[in-house]
Order: sequence, then structure tokens, then C-alpha cells
Amino acid sequence: MAVGGLLSYLRSLKLDQDLASLGNFSFYAPLQRSTALVLDGPTISNLDLFSVSSESGAASNPIAAAASRGNSSANVEGTLFALVNHARTPFGRRLLSRWMCHPLRHAAAINSRLDAVEFLMADSELSESISATLRSLPDLERGLSRIHSGRCKVPDFIALLSGLRAVATIIGQLRQSYEAEAPVRIQTLLRAFPALDELLIEFGSAYDSALADTQGLLLPFPGSDQPYDDVLASIAELDTWFDQHLAENRKRLSCASIVYKNMGKEHYQLEMPATIKVPSDYFRLSATKAVNRYWSPELRGKVQEHAEAMETKSMVLNGYQQRLYTRFDRHY
Repeated sequence: MAVGGLLSYLRSLKLDQDLASLGNFSFYAPLQRSTALVLDGPTISNLDLFSVSSESGAASNPIAAAASRGNSSANVEGTLFALVNHARTPFGRRLLSRWMCHPLRHAAAINSRLDAVEFLMADSELSESISATLRSLPDLERGLSRIHSGRCKVPDFIALLSGLRAVATIIGQLRQSYEAEAPVRIQTLLRAFPALDELLIEFGSAYDSALADTQGLLLPFPGSDQPYDDVLASIAELDTWFDQHLAENRKRLSCASIVYKNMGKEHYQLEMPATIKVPSDYFRLSATKAVNRYWSPELRGKVQEHAEAMETKSMVLNGYQQRLYTRFDRHY
């Protein structure tokens, strides 16, 4: 019932396809797991975790306030969240708010978390380096959701890849220098972190990064997108045919000065001196006092094919961004 109500609410906001299709669900049974305390709305409000009660005892919606913590860089003065929040990222603030809504109940789990924090804080150089890197990160959680929905802008996609590289670098440094001596909780997190190096290289080298940075356009490199490779091959084949056809006409009409001329929308017109006599099936398109311009019967068909191929190329390029996002989303 609860899931159905949630899906209905997401559908009313037109977010059901974007969020529910991620499949990022887990079974919520805090009483059965018995790993954390269960705080209801009045308790969260009375403890001033995320909002401060008024003199009459009323407070703003505590659940909504908790949810909004990940979206705002500001803390509500006087709340416990404002006191303990030193998160550097939006997704870090959201995680902290979830922890505060579900505080650990077992001493061993609490001490394990404290040991991890103490270990990181003991090395001031390490903690400052991690903090500086995290401060520059985009909202990775939201970015991944936007990629899944196909609504991620190119600059945001580039920033996401850059952020993932930064996180992978931090994890690599921790593994190399501290994994053996780190507390169990940190060791578990380091081992569970997915290998991203090959994935980031694959997607970072799939398109022209300079063009993406300057113009916000994703242009695939040869070999990185099959539909684009196919249409380029078709255009290259037509270009070869045009070159051969020009050479054949120069030889056939005994005139080395014949060239292609593009006039308006009618491309690849055979331009030649007006004194040249052409076969009767050549179609004259335009002329001046000095030159005539023709299409041969074969050339007319190939020009149409070329126009269609260029239109296909435009369509393929327009769809490349979504295809790239779909490929990336398979690794989510």
C-alpha cells in the first residue's frame, strides 16, 4: 500500500518514469533489522533535529525539513543538524540527515563509525585533501538520476565524469596508503567501491572533449558509436563515387577543367565551358555566358542519396547523447 501511494504521488509529479525505473529500492523494515532506532515525526520535531519549534510548540514538517537538508547549503540555526553538519557535498548532507533520522542503537556499530571518523581526522593532511576534493564535486546522486532519465545537460555530464574521477582518485589513494591499517568499516567501504578506471576512460575518450567543453556538443570519435560510424562510411563511399564520376566525365568529355559546383540546394553540379557538348541525357541546371552546369542521370540519383545521408547524419548526432547516456546508465 505504501509503495503504491508513493508511486501514485510520483506519477502526479511526472517523476515516476525517471525515478521508479531506476529500481533503486530496498526493503524498509527497521524494527526487524534492529540496527537503528525508529524516530517518528513528533520525536524528530521535539528534538529539534531539522527545524526549531515555535513558542506554541508547533514546528514545520520535520520529515520535509529532513528531506530538504540535502538540497540546501544553509542550516537552520538552533537545530542539531546545524550543529553537527560539516558535510561538503549535497549527497553527504542527505546521508547525514538519514543517519540522524535513524540513529544507530548498538554500541559496536556506533564505535565502528566513530573509529572510522577518528582514523580520518588523525591525519590532518589527508582529511583536508579529501575535504577539498569533496567540496568541488557536483551532486553525483542527482547527476546519475538525470542521466538515467535522459535529462542531463552536456556540461553536467562532463562534470559528473570529472567528479567520479576525483572520487576514484581518493579511493585509490586510501587503498594504497591506508587499507591495511584502516578500521574495519573503512576497509569494507574501500573493498566495496566499484572499479571505475576503465569505465571512465571508455566514456571520457568516446567523444571530442574540447568541443564538449567549448560548445556543449557531444561529437563521437570514430569507433565509439556504431550508428555514427555507419553513416560516416556511407558518406565516404558516396564521396569516393563523386570523385570517380568527376574523373570519368573529364576523360569522357576531354576537358580537365570540369569541376563540381554547389549552387543553392543543388550540389555537385558538373560545371564546364559552354563550348563543351554533352550527351543528350544530361540535365542542365544553370548556366552563364561562359559555363554550363549539368547533372548526369547517375549523378542526380547520387546527389539525392548524399542529401539523405547528410540528413541521417544529423539525426544520428542528435540521438548520440541519449545513446551515450543509455550506455552509461547500464553501469549504474
